[in-house]
Formats: sequence, C-alpha cells, structure tokens
Amino acid sequence: MDVDVGNTSNDQDIPAERLLNNLQIRFLSFVFVLCLRLIICFPCFRIICRIEAFEAILGQHVLANHVDQISIDDIEQTVNRESAAPYTRRQVEFILEV
Repeated sequence: MDVDVGNTSNDQDIPAERLLNNLQIRFLSFVFVLCLRLIICFPCFRIICRIEAFEAILGQHVLANHVDQISIDDIEQTVNRESAAPYTRRQVEFILEV
C-alpha cells in the first residue's frame, strides 16, 4: 500500500523562470568580470576593442548616409562624435591602414 507523505525534502521548489534568471545574471556577471580582467590585463585586447568600436561607428555612418567617399577629417569627426574616448588623427590613420 502506497502512502503519500508529501514533500519530505527540505528544498523549496524554485520556479524554473526564476532559476533561469538567476543563472543568466550569474553568467552575465561572470562574462562582465572576465571582460574587465581582459581589458585591464591585456593592452592588446583594449586596442582590438577600440578598433572594433571605430569600425562599427564608421560603418553605421557610411550605411546611414550612403557615403561613397569620405575624407580623413570627416572620419575623425564622425567617429569622435560617437566615441566615449576620442581618437587622435594618428589613431584614425593607423586604423584605416590596418
């Protein structure tokens, strides 16, 4: 004869959605800390991030404005208008050459 004794576990039932949210938050926190460590510890990673940001800003400008040709001065102004940390003329020329 089977007897239902209820939940004998001391664990509380956690809704799956809440558990998933907690896992996502923990994962994103881990990724954020990892990225910070990479940026702080590896200067080359910072350079790569700056180049990618430069390319993204310039690419958005070119697509949005249907640009066929653009001067280096215009590139410098466009990228620095959107960038948190301005690019020097030398950095702009370097990135364009890469």
